[in-house]
Amino acid sequence: MSWQPIYLIVLYLSAAISFGIAIYAWSQRSRPGLLLFACMMLMVACYTLTAGLMSSAETPEGANKWVHLHYFSLTSMVAFYFCFNLQFTGHEKWLNKYTYAIFFSVPVITQIIIETNPIHHWFIQEIQFKQDGILQGLATIRYGGFFWFHTIYSYTLVLTGIVLMIKMSIRTFKLYRVQSLTLFVAVLAPLLGSINDSKVFIAGFPYPIVPICFTFMGILLAWNMSRNQMLSIIPVARDTLIESMQDSMIVLDAVGKIIDINPAALTLFNFSAEQVIGRPIEQVMRPWKESLIHLRGKVEAESEICFSQDGDQKYFDIQISPLKKIQGKSSGQILVLRDVTKRVLVEQKNRQVLQDIQNLQQQLYENSIHDDLTGLYNRRYLDEVVPREIANATRFNHPISFVMMDIDHFKIINDTYGHTIGDQVLQNVAQCLKEQTRLGDMVFRFGGEEFLAILINARADAAVHYAKRWLDSLQEYNLLYQGQNIRITMSMGVAEFNRDGETFMEVLQAADQAMYQAKADGRNCVSMFQAISE
Repeated sequence: MSWQPIYLIVLYLSAAISFGIAIYAWSQRSRPGLLLFACMMLMVACYTLTAGLMSSAETPEGANKWVHLHYFSLTSMVAFYFCFNLQFTGHEKWLNKYTYAIFFSVPVITQIIIETNPIHHWFIQEIQFKQDGILQGLATIRYGGFFWFHTIYSYTLVLTGIVLMIKMSIRTFKLYRVQSLTLFVAVLAPLLGSINDSKVFIAGFPYPIVPICFTFMGILLAWNMSRNQMLSIIPVARDTLIESMQDSMIVLDAVGKIIDINPAALTLFNFSAEQVIGRPIEQVMRPWKESLIHLRGKVEAESEICFSQDGDQKYFDIQISPLKKIQGKSSGQILVLRDVTKRVLVEQKNRQVLQDIQNLQQQLYENSIHDDLTGLYNRRYLDEVVPREIANATRFNHPISFVMMDIDHFKIINDTYGHTIGDQVLQNVAQCLKEQTRLGDMVFRFGGEEFLAILINARADAAVHYAKRWLDSLQEYNLLYQGQNIRITMSMGVAEFNRDGETFMEVLQAADQAMYQAKADGRNCVSMFQAISE
């Protein structure tokens, strides 16, 4: 019979395809559900292989010795399928050590009964093979009572799994729907084949057709893996997403691919679910890459990120949480992004208002310590800063000198040219002193046309040197008024703290006396208090 070799080739090809899928799934076993899927496909391969070995056996006795392993593969496959189905459809909470014990106890008990079947015939009462060409065909088979219990139990698990897949496909995205429906069709084919092999449909066909159905299933699963990324994208967390929530939620698998996303996130990224599902998070959130780089590799974290969208700054509070751990490993992550732009903008506005208030306070303070006309420090700030500088000089034993200055003949200038020109003279003097004073020294408008300079870490002789330089510089600040050159000169007196006085008032009086000595010496000169005392 020419079809018999083809039949055997199909059986062994089915076993090879199933075994190949099992190996690939095993290599990806760190992902949720794939360890169970690998075991299931391994049992499918064993089931199909034993079917081929039974059919190609040379004698009925040779075919009969594979029956036990054949049914062991079948019962184990059903248990692995149902557990995988629970994980695939997001019902992992049903799986624990107790339910595992229940699901796999029936295959174990079944196998024990099969092994001891010659004693009690609870599983198979009679089975006979006959040679038909190159195949061993099933001539007679009568099942015992436990076989029907096992059959009802197995079909219950398979049908329950099919119902779970249909429910999931109804309420989920298109990609998940294609995955689950394809898996449903793949499982349905061997299910119908197994019913036929139980002599329900085609009683006169002596060869098992369910292995051929498994070949069909293997092809569908291979297509589902390559086309729909079945092993890479498993909807294990769909029940945790609330589609109506305003926060954007993204679910990642263990390798960082998006396995689920809610409508708010799709609106945020302006993608459809089909464009996003199965892609690495870095590709989808490419504009956010720089904002998220500090969160890379973290299983659990919370941060606030900012990025530009449509020309506007957007702020998001992002929270990363691990999915439920399986065998000590995280099965993925959940990212929740909450738009906090309004809150952040309000906070920024409040901070800006607070900063403006602080700037205003600082400006008011600066105005309060500066002279309005000259911009130099005023007497109010002098009373504030002198005690501090004297305390520092005493503590660190460094010198500090005071230079008292008065504009020569200022009253004559005012009376001759008017107060406007007098104000201009005051401003020119102040500009000269500010430009020629060392960094850290301070110049005050002491009153009227009098000025006071405090020279930090400078002895009296050094202060005299600086004061003479100021007098030389004043020549550049003379005024030209109606063709007349208004020459600006000053009389200056120098006194040093601790040398010429032990308090500020004493030193100030000493500097004032030195200034009047400079006036007595002809003005436009500098006098040091020590010279006066001598």
